[in-house]
Amino acid sequence: MAETKELNVKELPEHQAFRAAERKLAGLMDERDRLKREQQAVEAEMRDLKGTEPVLKSAARAFLAGATPEQAPQHSNVAKLGKLRDSHQLHAEAVNLQREELVRTQTLYSIAACDAARPAYAVLLARIAQQLSSLADLAREEVAFRDRLEGQNVDAAMLPVMPLRFIWRADEETVAVRYVKELIERKFLTGKEPWVRSLLGTGK
Repeated sequence: MAETKELNVKELPEHQAFRAAERKLAGLMDERDRLKREQQAVEAEMRDLKGTEPVLKSAARAFLAGATPEQAPQHSNVAKLGKLRDSHQLHAEAVNLQREELVRTQTLYSIAACDAARPAYAVLLARIAQQLSSLADLAREEVAFRDRLEGQNVDAAMLPVMPLRFIWRADEETVAVRYVKELIERKFLTGKEPWVRSLLGTGK
């Protein structure tokens, strides 16, 4: 049976969209954090000015010295702080929305990757099922071996009992049989494979 092939999911367009969403989110978060730091710096500067004299008096002194109202330290900082807060809030909300977009693109990417990987995965699962079938054949052979001894008046109980009961039992469905049946239900196997029929024919 063919070996399973590695799938390069990075070639999928959905992967490119997912990575682009990741990069966009990272950029938005960086800008949001930068704005927050700048906002904190302005707030610290305003606290320093407040510590020397009242805000209005500080602005008035600058105005009397020739500054326009907009150039007065506190007036300028108040306006700047307002813009920074607005911009930070905008970027914070954009980060939240972009996180949702990232989840959406990751879901689409995962669906596409799993669809692309399914054929190779089916090959791997078929190899597992085929090995289980081979083990079931050996388990039947172990039982037949002991039966042949019993048929010759040998008390086979003198031999250690080493049956593969999780692989094959004549009287009930085993874990291996249930596993292969689920592979068929999930359409990883057709159920028409000769070795599958042989395995399923041994259990209820």
